Amino acid sequence: MEYLDRPVDVRVSTDRIREFAHASGQVYLCAYNYYEWEPVAVGCRTDTACLFRQVGGDNIFIVADSPAAGQLRFLTAPFHADAHGHIRKFIPRPDRPQAFTFPKLKRLLKRPYTLHYWDVDAAAFSPLEYGGTADSTQSYTNIPENALLWFTVPDRIVNQRVFFLENDSVITMNLIR
Repeated sequence: MEYLDRPVDVRVSTDRIREFAHASGQVYLCAYNYYEWEPVAVGCRTDTACLFRQVGGDNIFIVADSPAAGQLRFLTAPFHADAHGHIRKFIPRPDRPQAFTFPKLKRLLKRPYTLHYWDVDAAAFSPLEYGGTADSTQSYTNIPENALLWFTVPDRIVNQRVFFLENDSVITMNLIR
């Protein structure tokens, strides 16, 4: 894991614990690496509060437990933990759509791209229909506000990271190794 100069404690409340009455007290802080959520730290849960001590902040995470070996069950929406441990949850607002035009990579201009957002109800990335495409860009008018996003070339998923939009800019995070 890549740590900052000063690791922080990350405290986050669960969103889905009532659905999982028998959820474990042990929880996992997961980062989206190489096209799946992977545990990067172990923490504890008391009621709806999850605590992870001394982890590298300034990244996008989700909290999960593991009801069966090798299986993750997500207990929160994805969130950004900044370098001070402050949390911003990504709970999409489809009723408040945003428009954005994404550049295509020069070496992959002619390939179809897909923009996905994290659907908290489905606990999965869901594709969005694009509004227009050009040689070097692809435009969307239906991006839910406050969504975690993933822009991919479906048949060539290499080094593509999750991100969010803020002030008409794309904010990406580093991969955690």
